[in-house]
Amino acid sequence: MRASRVVVLILISVFIVHGQTAAEKTAGELREFETTWLTAELNRDQDWLSRFASGKTKVLPPAATESNARGSFIARLVDTNLKPNEMKVRITGTIMLLTSDPERNRSFNFLDTFNKTGGKWHIIASSMSPTTANPETSGLGPIEQELLRLESGWAQVDVTNDRSIFDKIISPDFVETSISGKVRNRQDWLAAWEFEGVKSAVNSEMQVRVVSDSLAVVTGVDTTVRPGPGGKDVVHSDRFTDTWSKNGNGQWQCVAAHVTRMS
Repeated sequence: MRASRVVVLILISVFIVHGQTAAEKTAGELREFETTWLTAELNRDQDWLSRFASGKTKVLPPAATESNARGSFIARLVDTNLKPNEMKVRITGTIMLLTSDPERNRSFNFLDTFNKTGGKWHIIASSMSPTTANPETSGLGPIEQELLRLESGWAQVDVTNDRSIFDKIISPDFVETSISGKVRNRQDWLAAWEFEGVKSAVNSEMQVRVVSDSLAVVTGVDTTVRPGPGGKDVVHSDRFTDTWSKNGNGQWQCVAAHVTRMS
């Protein structure tokens, strides 16, 4: 299975200014929501939290268990004997906007600081700027970057259901060994592939081993999340090994894949 990496969002605030790109505006809007959510949790704003839980805000809530876990984490974050004027919360991280075209992906660094005054938490400083390089491919050679881009495009299919990508990246000579040990050729693999409505996924431990200008091996771990029975998510982690070869037209295609179910 392959699945999309999710949009990675971490707690924030935003100022929309003239001349922003569409990606910057989207990142800003999501940061604004995350800041509102964080502030509501910190201030125990039950009115906003109730509207959010009932789906009356612009962004729909996650699973109840995820929301409760977040509230508990924030409660532990500020459970301290410090006086209010001695306490600040600073949050820094990266927002990544991921699309079905990896070349259009955008990422932004942010840093926000909250302070408690008058019994309420307020954001007192906020900054956001585009990253200067893709953190996943920075420092890699052109072959490594291209293959990670192709793996990313493959990963999107379980979320977008855009099977046309397979026509470009799956070699006519493709052979796959599945988690059950079954060996399938390209035709059988495509016939067996099913859209499972994956919600999110993260590819980790990615490594590219370049054998020659036309042969390379990519390894990694693919962790996917999809809806399960009773509203409970199903999470799987698969370790994969993909062998890529450049065809006569200069196009990299996967010629062999092996997947091992880890959990």
